[in-house]
Amino acid sequence: MKGFLTVARRLLELVMGGFLVLLMLLTFIDVVGRYFFGQPLPGGHVLAQCLVCLVVFTGLPVVALDDEHLRVRLLDGYMTARRKRVRDFVSKSIVIAALAVLAGQMFWQAGYFSVNGEYFESIRIPLSWMAGYAAAMTSLAALLAIAGLLHSARRQEGG
Repeated sequence: MKGFLTVARRLLELVMGGFLVLLMLLTFIDVVGRYFFGQPLPGGHVLAQCLVCLVVFTGLPVVALDDEHLRVRLLDGYMTARRKRVRDFVSKSIVIAALAVLAGQMFWQAGYFSVNGEYFESIRIPLSWMAGYAAAMTSLAALLAIAGLLHSARRQEGG
């Protein structure tokens, strides 16, 4: 299982890096067009927004897999090991619930966009594609967070 997760992380990181390179190239072309030719890249702003969405939601499963969500641990020095385990379990459970609710809402939104035929006006890409991708990656993040929670529970049982 660990080998599969390592391959999945690498693949997600490669895809995310590819999207980031595309975003940099798009920005470069847009700036050159704007300042040297007086003509920005048509639809460049919307394409940049789409690429930012792709980068963020491709990175979300990696964050969930590595359990690297933002934390504030002001009271760690005052907590026993048992209380820290309980806090970690509760916080991971809240993250899983939030990701699941967010994924459900995004799937609903993707369906809504699809049924209504909504798309980005300047580039003619259906909005449902972006919402569907975001929903799928958020679902993957929730599943990986569940796997992480189960893994940490098994690790604590074993020692």
